[in-house]
Amino acid sequence: MTNKFFTYLSEGLPVLSAFGGDLKTIIETNKVGLNYPPGDSNSFVKGILKLYSDKGLYNEFSINCRKLFAEKFDSNKIYEDYSNYIEDLIQDHSYNVSVKFGQNRDKKGVS
Repeated sequence: MTNKFFTYLSEGLPVLSAFGGDLKTIIETNKVGLNYPPGDSNSFVKGILKLYSDKGLYNEFSINCRKLFAEKFDSNKIYEDYSNYIEDLIQDHSYNVSVKFGQNRDKKGVS
């Protein structure tokens, strides 16, 4: 995915995209813009005109863009999730190491 996509989301700008794959899925699933076939300039122009003429659709996409960015792509959210993930890995690894070396014994001294 391009960095522009995330910038557009953060600013609440609906996306017009000819990309497929994950980007297309995100756009369609979260209703943050329109997709058009690659190389089809007529469809691109129709997308621009649709967003220009349908203010309700534009506003819906704009709200969805900001919401999606805040929930999934904002750096504070990403760093928090990543930090929690690393902490969980460390805790799991520490537990596995202590069990392996017999440091996690019950009162009878048996693992």
